[in-house]
Amino acid sequence: MRRLGLLAALVFCLQVTGCTKDMALIKGQTDIVTSGNSIVLMPVNISNKSNPGFTPCLLQAKITGAENQSVNLDVTPFKAVELDHNEYLLSFSLSPGQYTVSELSCMAKAGPFFVATCMVPLNAAITVNPNSIQYVGQVNTYVKDRTDDNEGRAGGLFPILQQTTSGFFNGTFVTKIEDRYEEDIAKYRSEFPGLEKLKIEKTISLTPR
Repeated sequence: MRRLGLLAALVFCLQVTGCTKDMALIKGQTDIVTSGNSIVLMPVNISNKSNPGFTPCLLQAKITGAENQSVNLDVTPFKAVELDHNEYLLSFSLSPGQYTVSELSCMAKAGPFFVATCMVPLNAAITVNPNSIQYVGQVNTYVKDRTDDNEGRAGGLFPILQQTTSGFFNGTFVTKIEDRYEEDIAKYRSEFPGLEKLKIEKTISLTPR
């Protein structure tokens, strides 16, 4: 059963952008260097207020700019509160330059064959400094019911039953960036011990466009 769910996630991931890279940090990592690329820390809190039974799980981040890449995201959240939200500690390895974190692809399921997909249109600008570890702010995003035709849909129409039941087709994402440096960095350091003695810059440059 679990294999089928993961397979669906992988297929969706490949269809969206093509999987190319993993996150910069691995749980429990103790040796962290920035002599090559810099590391960007971007926590994400995601929920579904339209149908809490379908809380989105992150699959992939698409990043464009100095070096275009798609980043596979850990399917296991840092914290998952059933029927409420999923919390992720994302990390990207990037060379210095200007980037846009354009979108986050997601899925939600209620059983192995009942899978729905959605996309967070983040379109957030980010400036990466040389040889650095940067915290760029916490992304808080949730699905709500659409009340205006000008609001983009959280997900497509097909498969119809899954996309409508989940609230993705008739819902839209609401996103904001928050500065929660102290609490977020404490979480990152608990998950990735190698960050404990390293300087982490606060550059809240994530700006939704």
